[in-house]
Amino acid sequence: MANIAATSEKGLRKFQQDSYRFNLIGGTACLVVADGNGGNNAEVLSAKAADSCMSCLSLALSNGRDIGSDDCLRTIGIGAINFAADAVMQEKDSNHNLANAGTTITVVLASPPRAGAFWIGDSGAYIYDSDGLLHLTNPLHTLAERLIEQGQDPSIRTKQPGLNSVLTRCAGHESCEPSSRIIRMEGQAILLAGSDGVFGYLPEEALTDILKNNLGECYDIRELVKSIVDTSLLVYNSDDNCTLIGCTIQPHHKLACKTSYLTKLYEWR
Repeated sequence: MANIAATSEKGLRKFQQDSYRFNLIGGTACLVVADGNGGNNAEVLSAKAADSCMSCLSLALSNGRDIGSDDCLRTIGIGAINFAADAVMQEKDSNHNLANAGTTITVVLASPPRAGAFWIGDSGAYIYDSDGLLHLTNPLHTLAERLIEQGQDPSIRTKQPGLNSVLTRCAGHESCEPSSRIIRMEGQAILLAGSDGVFGYLPEEALTDILKNNLGECYDIRELVKSIVDTSLLVYNSDDNCTLIGCTIQPHHKLACKTSYLTKLYEWR
């Protein structure tokens, strides 16, 4: 069984510019998070991206299509982001108020025994299982990560935190090449997809502490995602929009979906 829950908080920002969608399609759990940037109307683009991603995934995964290989999963995930990025550019072309806007897009697909993360921008994804926490969307498309790739010390993430907020790729601009990562799931796992308002403030050590007592069958995924977002906002002082989707996976069972929304914002339309 796959249990999925999501929560989204505006935080201290004037507008909620995060959007998210999730669904179970043909036995594949699909999580989508988009975080608008570059203007007060950026939520238009994040919603367009999230809707377009889910529409593309629904078409690709309909009729119980089997994800028989890593390449197949990658084609579907990257294809959904590229489709959404095209839709975002069309939206920008039709609305002059969106000239400077863009949006991140992160897609997580779980079709046991495979899981894949596909992303453009800095909305993150993690998997937690018996081996611990793994950052699926690494590296994020930020200036800090680019400089680290070029030889800078990783300590710049904390010494110059502003670099973490400068995107080097996102939908709505020319630099829109998605990244991907495919892994194998051997046992029960918790998948997370969220905006940088959550993961950009919450240290991985703190995230691990929250998750390590929740890898089992007796916890409530709704309470887990709420706890993670509350910790980002209240303990680590996130001042950004905070959106998080959580999904539990039991790879040895055919996925059936039990979902829950915690938010009053951007519910499935």
